[in-house]
Amino acid sequence: MGTGTVFLWRFSGYWSTDEGRAVQDWFRRQPVAAQEELADLCQKLSALPRRRWRHPEFDPLEGEGGISEIRLENFRCSSGTKHYRLYGFFGPSEDEYTLLFGVAKRVRNDRTGKRIARERLARIQVKQATTHEFDFSARDTPTPAPGTGGKAKVFGFPPDKGTGSPDSKPSGQAGVESARACKDDRD
Repeated sequence: MGTGTVFLWRFSGYWSTDEGRAVQDWFRRQPVAAQEELADLCQKLSALPRRRWRHPEFDPLEGEGGISEIRLENFRCSSGTKHYRLYGFFGPSEDEYTLLFGVAKRVRNDRTGKRIARERLARIQVKQATTHEFDFSARDTPTPAPGTGGKAKVFGFPPDKGTGSPDSKPSGQAGVESARACKDDRD
């Protein structure tokens, strides 16, 4: 993706008074290399129409109560191969995909993660929780507190613009391994 890329989707994260920015906090605890690969994958998806969100990067999770998953498969690191999932849904705004739960999956069918995502979606729908703009910046950048007006890095362009020049090209996901893949693998 180059200069002038139009981003069709913006990413939000789940926020509640009791859990805070739960997915954002989970994301920040992941190895930097995993954060970068997840950000690259979301950047790629953000420029595609919804009908082009497909396997292997995306699964609509038919029959799971309105949630879907963004998939990063076969991420190799010092502790082995991980399968990352970002459970979410399209909404609440028409140009928004909201991240509800993130996990480095170890089981074939992550029933617990899906249940948590469905519960969080239900809380958003009844206004017991809300969303915040998801920040894909490196983990050493402080996350601004809700309502403070802090600017997040959203694929290298100001959050209020919606178009811009991404910092880097998506790197794909099949068998992800590089020199950076394990150097920051602290978790």
